[in-house]
Amino acid sequence: MLGKRRKPFSVIILSCLLLLLIPAAALAVDIRDEAATTVIDSGETVKGPGFYSGNVVEINGTIDGSLFVAAQKVHISGKVKGNVYSASEEIQVSGMIEGTLHSVARNISIGGQVNGDVLTASEKISILREAVLKRDVMSVASQVEHDGKIERQMLAAAKHMMISGEVGDDTRITAEKLAILDSASLHGNLAYESPVQATVESKAKITGETQWKKAETKETTENQLLNRFVSLLLGVAGALLVWLIVILWRPKLWLAIARPIFERPLASLGAGALTLVLIPLTVLLLMLTVVGIPLAVVLGLIYGISLYISKIIVAVWAGYWLANRFNWSQRHKGAWLVLLGLAILALLTNLPYFGLFFSLLVLFAGLGALVLSQWRQGDGPAAS
Repeated sequence: MLGKRRKPFSVIILSCLLLLLIPAAALAVDIRDEAATTVIDSGETVKGPGFYSGNVVEINGTIDGSLFVAAQKVHISGKVKGNVYSASEEIQVSGMIEGTLHSVARNISIGGQVNGDVLTASEKISILREAVLKRDVMSVASQVEHDGKIERQMLAAAKHMMISGEVGDDTRITAEKLAILDSASLHGNLAYESPVQATVESKAKITGETQWKKAETKETTENQLLNRFVSLLLGVAGALLVWLIVILWRPKLWLAIARPIFERPLASLGAGALTLVLIPLTVLLLMLTVVGIPLAVVLGLIYGISLYISKIIVAVWAGYWLANRFNWSQRHKGAWLVLLGLAILALLTNLPYFGLFFSLLVLFAGLGALVLSQWRQGDGPAAS
């Protein structure tokens, strides 16, 4: 049976990911029930790193270390004495983060203080008037609103962007529409790429030079679009070939690995985010030691393979979820379902502005399922 036999592929992944990175006891304790609401009360201090998942996660107290969270809603009104790694529907930051904020969400609202960088991918990000961001801000979103204070650089790609706050250093923007309001104060250079010139109100302050690069027109990008389409087709075909080779070797392996996404989607996202961050750090640490270099090379190769197959894992989940949802036939060992899943992922991950958001979700879910599947026992079909 799939869950009871030792699998060479799984043993290698298990050895490197688990023994080096995530002790089983810590994973069992820290990645919690998706239905739960987790609240760290004001005045309470939790020794980090902290790992939380659920419908709602509220940090009103203090996390003495880094925070890893996957939830529908995340609210940080207390203090995090480390970095924050968040995958959520919505995140609000009104407290203090002493490290870097890494966030993938639909809506991001920052009204507190972040002492490290702010790295985000979202549909909308709002930097409120009360926000103080001590280092660089790098954001990809459909809509960006900045009304706070960024003490260093701002780099953003958006469909619509409005700046009414302060930027302490250079500002570099790619947007369809850029508006700089009267209350804006940009202390460095402004460089932006857009089809049209930005709207700059008369009282806006820009200390440095302003450079506008006109975005390419439709006619000049037709060849690029064609090349991109061919590349997508080749990518889908290659992933389908890898899926087929494995399915002929172990018919139930893909479903077994994808099963955690069906049953514990938020836990899969959380475990994937953790894995995505910790493996490169582990490789770097191993490279610093002479005896650890061979293991670092092996771990790096496994990491690269894991990143590639993560999209296949999510494609398997997507195809079989649709089949269960609409009662489709699973002929040809599910090849058509996986092809459909790969096609959907190819489209979503290449959408303008949202592509990075979906790419990160795919990586988180695929890597997380790969890790969590190692704790599963038994065999059987995936859950619907």
